[in-house]
Amino acid sequence: MQKKSAYRYKSYIAIGSNIGNWKSNFNLALKLMNKFGHVEKVSRVYFTKPFGITNQKYFHNAAFLFTTNLYFNELFIKMCFVEKQIKKNKIVTNGPRKIDLDLIQFENLKIKNHLISIPHTSSHLRDFVIQPILDLNPDFIDLKTHNSYKSLLNNLEERFIVKKSRQTQDYQEFF
Repeated sequence: MQKKSAYRYKSYIAIGSNIGNWKSNFNLALKLMNKFGHVEKVSRVYFTKPFGITNQKYFHNAAFLFTTNLYFNELFIKMCFVEKQIKKNKIVTNGPRKIDLDLIQFENLKIKNHLISIPHTSSHLRDFVIQPILDLNPDFIDLKTHNSYKSLLNNLEERFIVKKSRQTQDYQEFF
């Protein structure tokens, strides 16, 4: 692995799990991500009601600041590979899954194609994405709406977060 200072690109990635042991799932995902970049910092972990399909287990959600030399398309492919290695188990949209990685923002790029949208299409509508990103960067601006995440969080009508962990952490492993 290269030294932190050698990485060119900064991204914010959301992570979630509601199947199996979330700590093990998170740790494995972050360990695999560190093979092609560096997990700089991890947000608090939030226990959240499910979005979309409500008759499933609650989720554990967080976000992490990630630096890499991979461009967004390569990073996205690697993230999909990490999900596949962990056996994501996603059968339906917004359904249960062992691991979920979403690229929320990559540098200041705006990209939309058949594979990916950056910034993430609906991250600005979900407190379980907004709050963890705010843990990492209190001044985060959503490139889609051009609003601060603080403002977006304050104006959300629907909330999913039930409980949060104590603090953000430099990535070592969870608990």
